[in-house]
Amino acid sequence: MTDYSDIFFLMGAMVMFSFLTLSVNRTLLTNEMNRVGHESNYYALTVAQESIDELRWVTTEAELDAELDTYPRTINYKNDSDEDASIPFSVNINKTTSVIETDDVRTVELVINVQNDYGIGGEGSSPIQLLFTKSFLK
Repeated sequence: MTDYSDIFFLMGAMVMFSFLTLSVNRTLLTNEMNRVGHESNYYALTVAQESIDELRWVTTEAELDAELDTYPRTINYKNDSDEDASIPFSVNINKTTSVIETDDVRTVELVINVQNDYGIGGEGSSPIQLLFTKSFLK
């Protein structure tokens, strides 16, 4: 080193390397957060679809009302990546009045709301909602 300019170039190179490292880390963190959010959305849709599949087997409106009395409830969904881990989802099903009513058939609409603390419905965001129409013979 012959003069002070080499020291300044070295300090500048270290500062540039630090900024580059921070930028790469921020990008990796953002990508990981997006991946976790999308994975959580996928599992929430799966939980909502499983709730709909359970309700398809209900044959009378009295059975449906008895099943809806068990909601809201927390469903621990086991993901595929880890055998011991599970993601808790809060599931609530709301029954609206009959959508279509004829002499023989009564049809009701169900709204399935699924949310969790990992990005779906947490901290003021809206939960995932699925609509399901169920018909009963009178």
